[in-house]
Amino acid sequence: SSRGNSSDYTQLLAAVMEAAECHTNFLRTFFSDACPLKHFLQSIVNDWYQSIVLEIGGQCRCVTFTPLPRQDPCTPRRINVNVAQMHTCPSEDGEDIDWHDERLPPEVPALSGVVTVRLVRNSTDKYIGFQFLCGSTLAVLASIQFREFLNIPNEQQLSLSSSLTVRIKQIVGFPAVDYKCSLCMSGIGGSSSSYCCTSCLRNKTDFHLPSEAIQRYREPGKKPTVNNAPLRIGRNSVEECYKRSAKLNGNGAILVYK
Repeated sequence: SSRGNSSDYTQLLAAVMEAAECHTNFLRTFFSDACPLKHFLQSIVNDWYQSIVLEIGGQCRCVTFTPLPRQDPCTPRRINVNVAQMHTCPSEDGEDIDWHDERLPPEVPALSGVVTVRLVRNSTDKYIGFQFLCGSTLAVLASIQFREFLNIPNEQQLSLSSSLTVRIKQIVGFPAVDYKCSLCMSGIGGSSSSYCCTSCLRNKTDFHLPSEAIQRYREPGKKPTVNNAPLRIGRNSVEECYKRSAKLNGNGAILVYK
């Protein structure tokens, strides 16, 4: 199928062998400080990432980075970009450059709301990456190597400066989970729990019973024979269950602002 959880719409972030839908797996992946996934997802939720898009000679490369200092979560942030003169390295693969190889996007100071970048060309005239620069001395902050080098035809080289377009856009995260994942994240448990509804405290064995509203719709003027279950409020609310879950499994470190 080309829908749902297929590779057309999803990308694997973490995997655990012999997995089950339980808090143990969240503890080993999403909540673990040893895994960059926790910090990556939190930055997505907080809208801390920016995406820099370089369009060169009809080709495009896109890279994610973190501007510093970090702002309050979910705060709109606009960053402008300056383009410096291209850098040419003497080697073919840029082995003389200290390329960024961390597991998380590079952190780039953007105190004035502006970053400076420049392309990096190798000895065979291929564009192998770009660099974030700082200050009047253009000190290198981070060097990002393209996974696939850009090979610009010779006839386009002379007009490259005019065809180069660089723009930066804030990445806005929209947390979304399926119902079973929602149960785990809310601390209620799983779909096998006796009271697995996120809205009320009806036992799952009674899910087939119609609500009061449905009963009134089916038989107007007749008093419902089955009352609605108590709502999830107080200690049993999703908010309180989530707090207990975060404290027990993530030390309260993963915060959901949206």
